[in-house]
Amino acid sequence: MSLNRLRQMNRRPERVFFLWYDVPQPHTTNRTNIMTLSDAARELELYADNTEIWIKPVLQNLSKHHKRGNFSLDLAIHSIERYCLTPAAKQYNLEHGSMTTAWHHMFPKAVRLEAAEVMARRYSAEFKLGNYW
Repeated sequence: MSLNRLRQMNRRPERVFFLWYDVPQPHTTNRTNIMTLSDAARELELYADNTEIWIKPVLQNLSKHHKRGNFSLDLAIHSIERYCLTPAAKQYNLEHGSMTTAWHHMFPKAVRLEAAEVMARRYSAEFKLGNYW
């Protein structure tokens, strides 16, 4: 079940993967409705946005789908997570992580999905304005 569908039903997604630590979930403030990110998600988002080798092909593909009219926000979230944020997390771990910490412990799936959702919503707004890649 998608994250948006769970949020519409006012349910929190189950955390199956995290047993020994708790990953903070994204939340919105009531007045401004702006999503705030955890520190790890914000760091990964900034790193992936500034590294064009991963973000450019994904954005070209998403803009192509938006032009055709078959753009889906859920598919965009999973595409950004899989083809942009996962390789960015691996490279970030090589450059800035320790040898004992695995990349998927530094950026768990929930953190990557959190960053992917923010990125997908931001680029979807850009596509609606006509700013394509």
